[in-house]
Amino acid sequence: GGAPGAGGRRIRVTGGELSQINGTLRLSTQDATGYATDATRVSTLNLTGGTLYVNTTDNQTLGNCTVNLTGGAIAASSTSCNLDFYQGSSAVNSYASAVASTISTTKLNLRQDNGVTFTVEDGAADIDLDVLSVISASSGYTGNQLVKAGAGVMRLAGANTFAYPLNV
Repeated sequence: GGAPGAGGRRIRVTGGELSQINGTLRLSTQDATGYATDATRVSTLNLTGGTLYVNTTDNQTLGNCTVNLTGGAIAASSTSCNLDFYQGSSAVNSYASAVASTISTTKLNLRQDNGVTFTVEDGAADIDLDVLSVISASSGYTGNQLVKAGAGVMRLAGANTFAYPLNV
């Protein structure tokens, strides 16, 4: 409830594409984007100058989800928050922008066979994708690596704990 623009509004995500432009989308419950890999999950998340804010220490699982950042940000309320890339085809695209896209605070967990690909376009910003978060990787997945593709600059500045290959 609440008046338009009043904040604190709740939405129910039942699958498909979710976009946030120049605002903040808060995830305050476990797996708000859907844990499954069927039509009930968010399959595409677009952040154009907007922020995805993880506001719970429970897992937020991106099951076969593509995250598209254009000067967008992913942040969290604490370093205990966790964003899982899960189930085989989750990926991140950072599109050319005048400002860097950022991922900070929340821990990124790689939980899928063949790892996660971050495709980074070269934009006007010196750093196109700035990953300040800790990146970890769960065991039990084949080829659970981080792959960086594209001509843009991606900086990994967190105290990363993944022990799998980094493929550039």
